[in-house]
Amino acid sequence: MAEKLLQKLEEKMMFLISEIEGLRQEVQRLRHENMSFKQAKEQDEKEQAQQVQRIAEMIQMIDTVNVVEINPNAANLMAGAKPVLLEEAVQSAG
Repeated sequence: MAEKLLQKLEEKMMFLISEIEGLRQEVQRLRHENMSFKQAKEQDEKEQAQQVQRIAEMIQMIDTVNVVEINPNAANLMAGAKPVLLEEAVQSAG
């Protein structure tokens, strides 16, 4: 009778060891997955910060541009101006 109890105890121990090993592997897999998510999150945050910086630089550039009101008389002067082509500029220079 004691031998049967020892055998059942041994089977139960083997079952528990197997369960523990499965849980250990699951924890290891989840830790690895968690690490991957953290790295992806850090990369996304870094990219977002770079994009925010670029947008801030563009806004700053736009803010530095002065808007000039066009004088109607000046607009009429420009209407009669002839655009200079690159070929014409090279020919007249040469």
